[in-house]
Amino acid sequence: MEHTPLVHRSRDGRIFTSLNSTILPPVPREGMKRSHQIHPSRLFAPRWLEDMAPQGALIPKYPHFDGPLFGRLDVSGESLPIVYQSQTRTYHLDTEVQESWGRLEFALYDLSTILHKALQLSIPYCRRLAFPSHYGYTHNHTSAEIAKQCVMNSRDAFVPLMAACSMVMVLFEARGNLSVDNPSWASYLISKGVYPAWI
Repeated sequence: MEHTPLVHRSRDGRIFTSLNSTILPPVPREGMKRSHQIHPSRLFAPRWLEDMAPQGALIPKYPHFDGPLFGRLDVSGESLPIVYQSQTRTYHLDTEVQESWGRLEFALYDLSTILHKALQLSIPYCRRLAFPSHYGYTHNHTSAEIAKQCVMNSRDAFVPLMAACSMVMVLFEARGNLSVDNPSWASYLISKGVYPAWI
């Protein structure tokens, strides 16, 4: 079944379109300031692509958390490793999982930053990302419910960071010959001392 692109003409004559959605989000008013940081609870809803956050185009509607790097994020519902701390009467994400997420957060930021600098892009997209730790996976919480919500928001906040990495990898490849076996972004990261397990 072929999808017909949606087209909307605003009152002031601007035209908005979507090639891959059956609904359009509210049309922004001219000159309206918008936050480039999307709360994780709204990440997967249709929204307009921002000039200052182009990695939004690479955010999947239904992300998968699997494999050696992203499998650590595969938590939900009853599988959330929330720990009760009796001394402080607080709840938190299991310490080993926190550390694992922290390493991933740092690595994704580092990889995207290295490639971003090499490309000499004028878009400061990483500064506009709300990092997963911002949503509280490293904090103690007063209830299990709050801890679970913070963990899920933190997990989902990895997705824009993953999209940012994907974006600079695609742009890096676009500069040269595309290679599945030996992508130029991977070779460049190794030459910069990035541990191969993160590539």
